[in-house]
Amino acid sequence: MKKVLAIFLVILTAIFIWFFGKMLPDILTNAGKIAYEIGDYQKAFSSLKMAIKLSPKNCDTRYYYVQTLIKLPPTLNIQKELYSVAQMNLSDSADLIADRQISKWRNQILFKTGENYIEQAPLDSKILKWDTTKFPLKVYIGKNSLSAPQYYQDEIKKAFLQWQASTGRFINVEFINDENSADIRVSINSSADMKKCTQDSCKYTVAYTTPVINNDLLKRMDIFFYDSNNLGKPFSEREIYNTALHEIGHALGIMGHSYNKDDLMYMETNTNNNKFNELRSDFQLISSSDLNTLNLLYKLIPDITNTPLSKFDTSYQLFAPIVMGSDKQINSKKMLEAQNYIKAAPDLPNGYIDLASAYSEENQYNNAIDALNKALSLCSNDNEKFVVYYNFTVMYTEIKDWKSALNYANMAKQINTSSDVDGLIALINYNLGNKEQAKKSYAEALQKNPDNIVGSVNLARIYFKEFNLPAAGKVLNQLIKANPEAKNDPMVKAYGLIIWLFK
Repeated sequence: MKKVLAIFLVILTAIFIWFFGKMLPDILTNAGKIAYEIGDYQKAFSSLKMAIKLSPKNCDTRYYYVQTLIKLPPTLNIQKELYSVAQMNLSDSADLIADRQISKWRNQILFKTGENYIEQAPLDSKILKWDTTKFPLKVYIGKNSLSAPQYYQDEIKKAFLQWQASTGRFINVEFINDENSADIRVSINSSADMKKCTQDSCKYTVAYTTPVINNDLLKRMDIFFYDSNNLGKPFSEREIYNTALHEIGHALGIMGHSYNKDDLMYMETNTNNNKFNELRSDFQLISSSDLNTLNLLYKLIPDITNTPLSKFDTSYQLFAPIVMGSDKQINSKKMLEAQNYIKAAPDLPNGYIDLASAYSEENQYNNAIDALNKALSLCSNDNEKFVVYYNFTVMYTEIKDWKSALNYANMAKQINTSSDVDGLIALINYNLGNKEQAKKSYAEALQKNPDNIVGSVNLARIYFKEFNLPAAGKVLNQLIKANPEAKNDPMVKAYGLIIWLFK
């Protein structure tokens, strides 16, 4: 009897596999073909999409699916579907048609936009921008240094108003006095920690911009100005204004640089040397290419913004890879940008940091280490050292060299006790077997940043593995209290029962 039952189950399984692996995809493909031929493209899309899921490499199915996608309005979903087909690289007719259509879309978009450098805009291959439905951007301009002249704040404010005017008030700002409520926070700090230089030709940094991001949610942009140059002299009104214009470009989402010297976001704009003074002898202007890049950036679906992505309005948004290319193409351009930056400013660490990041994306870790060591040798202040140490930590974490990662994480923490560093230290300690220290570091990170999803889930996971379910539930409920949107995150949903039981 058992033998008969076993044979029956084997036959039933074979029939099931045959039906769902061959028969059903063919039925769905034929239904899609018929719908396509009579012009019912939405019905064809539904049938062929299901057939593709069951048999993703079927040439006939792929051909009709691509043809159907091209006939439909190019919504964000249709763009993603066509791009997905092209990314399989099966070298069939569907692949060629998909590539041709994507190129057509890209050319139409770029032609309509005008001259731009959108490929340089991403932050580590991610599109970062503000949610325009929450404009105006709240801007706080503070002065922590008593030695900075009053015109610093005046010129910075003028630069914000210039961006507002140049974009026809598309970029809309409101100046506020509460730094804790600011979207963009500008501070003017002492440059006492910078390396001193005895020659007028020495290069120095006027300002730099740092995004504050948590779980792909843009919290704010910080722009840091120095109060004086390496000789201890105040920067001129022209230097402050030009640099402010450039850094505001970063704060609006253009995270990279243009290769064109006529553009505001050209890579040398925020350095000061003899060549720079010759090029930028007047107050700088925002070029048409700068404006075109910003305009196109705000049409792309973001990876990072100040609204949870589940609530972000994607109407009329473009799928970024359609315009930008694949991750590999973006990283290749990023590497070229870093190399060009190094040629233009060989004595600044920024280019080498970006080059190291590009090498890491290509798994060229020895080259990345060399680039970061070079960047470290060029650092002129603790803020720059922190960025290098942090990048070292991330890279060694990626290759699971936990001891080296911990060493650099501790050096980073000595400079900046941020929650991001605490989270990395916790992750490293856990993988080194130091579970108690890992829990302590995660707790420190969550005390500074209680709405961090990854840190909360990782700490809850440790408690869960220890069968300390009440502690795991407490951590996750504290997360949801601080960040109500977290309950919709798949990582948090996986612990739904524990969250409910220990609420």
